[in-house]
Amino acid sequence: MELLKLCKENGVVAFLAGHTHKLVVNEYKGIQLVNGETTSKNFDNRPMGFRWWDVAAKAKMVHRFVALEGMDE
Repeated sequence: MELLKLCKENGVVAFLAGHTHKLVVNEYKGIQLVNGETTSKNFDNRPMGFRWWDVAAKAKMVHRFVALEGMDE
């Protein structure tokens, strides 16, 4: 919780992470918390790929999944 408190106090709007090999999306006091898919092996049976983020405007920050074609496991 200390890290999340620091994020809130310093105006962080999104916290991006990885390495768990599965998609996890949460929110904490207006901060997007996103652990994205991987380009190697996903443990939640999602296709391999990555998150594409549009950060042109802080208030309209959005992300979407982009699958990698031809990347069968």
